[in-house]
Amino acid sequence: FDSQIESSNRTNLNDTIFYLTREIQSAEGVIISSNGKKMKINQRGSEDYSLGYTITENYPVDYLAFKGKRLINIEYDGSSFSFSSKGIVVTLQIVKNNIELNQSPQEICFEVAPRSESVVLKIID
Repeated sequence: FDSQIESSNRTNLNDTIFYLTREIQSAEGVIISSNGKKMKINQRGSEDYSLGYTITENYPVDYLAFKGKRLINIEYDGSSFSFSSKGIVVTLQIVKNNIELNQSPQEICFEVAPRSESVVLKIID
């Protein structure tokens, strides 16, 4: 049962990284909250920031959510969205399930550069 859960989590992680990367690359704008726990993306051709990712603190296990839907299990304090000179940095402290307390997270960090140089990048409160 544990190996099935871990396999499902790996698939969810791969899917999440794929979609995050694709959405950031094709964005017209990206907003990150000042605490680094929320990111909103304005897609090409859209008039608003309709894609929202949130690092959510939850008991017993925190998670990354897309439009309020749980995507992957993470550790809240070590996970964040931030800007770099090249684009957006996503840091996720991945845990293996949403049941156990005090799991040792594995850090996944990746940087994505938007394809357009005219992308609006800003931090809000």
